[in-house]
Amino acid sequence: MEDIIYGFWPVSIDISDRLNPKKISYGSALYDTYSFLYPYVYTSRGSIPYSHWEIWDLSNPAHMFLVHRDSVYEVYEPPCGIAAWEYNGKRYVYLHGGTFDYSYDVTDPTNPILLNWGVR
Repeated sequence: MEDIIYGFWPVSIDISDRLNPKKISYGSALYDTYSFLYPYVYTSRGSIPYSHWEIWDLSNPAHMFLVHRDSVYEVYEPPCGIAAWEYNGKRYVYLHGGTFDYSYDVTDPTNPILLNWGVR
């Protein structure tokens, strides 16, 4: 794994030959913001009134794929950030904007569970 790097869209690049990097694969994620927590990348893209967020599986760099796509309703401001973390063996995503917050349990990335949401 130390010879593979990941970038936007997502894209995977083989850097085993540092002078001749080679693109392995790429996806077509919707994103303005992203959070990387291997083997997944969590992305969000603002579009009023519905903003989308996605989970991409990067475990096989040659075949990265979309696991889940969802949307949140926000009439005033699109998401300006997304964060992913692990705690006590579970994975969570926090999606926030200027006037709202959404928290999800993404331990099963194919079926995120909305834990909480709020308006600031």
